[in-house]
Amino acid sequence: MKQILLFFSLIILSCAAGLSDDQRMFNTVNRVTYCVSELNYDCIDKLSAYDLSNNGNGGVKSQMKKAYYDMKKYHNNKVDSLIFKRDTVYDNLGRLKFTVYLFDGFDSLTGVTHSELQIFVGPKDMYSLDKISDLQYVDEIDVKYREYLLKQGKLLETDELLKTIK
Repeated sequence: MKQILLFFSLIILSCAAGLSDDQRMFNTVNRVTYCVSELNYDCIDKLSAYDLSNNGNGGVKSQMKKAYYDMKKYHNNKVDSLIFKRDTVYDNLGRLKFTVYLFDGFDSLTGVTHSELQIFVGPKDMYSLDKISDLQYVDEIDVKYREYLLKQGKLLETDELLKTIK
């Protein structure tokens, strides 16, 4: 209930006049993070400046599932326990990147040692700051351990991983 109330509060705040560009972008990133924590594809579609279904990394749904797994396993889906970082420079496409740190450590089911969700907003002259222009799940893995899991037949797909956590 607390999350739903916060979510709607952010929506109302983002619509209010007088918010700075930084505040609007952070509200957008926060809303996206809540959508991912609930694995709500429709919510992401509404917050996307354009169709992200083929964003080059297996599609946004695949990336959302991976981020959702990390949020659920390591943060109990509590968005307020996540660390957000805003880049200080725009990328070569004029977008600003926000990084949501999901995991640092060692996941024995996947071999993942670090994961984060990268959410891009802008460029401002093309898209509303209330929309995202990209969403990417980025991870680092222990390659040798991952190969071991694969050889042992123990490397699980994301859908199977989601069944391992409550």
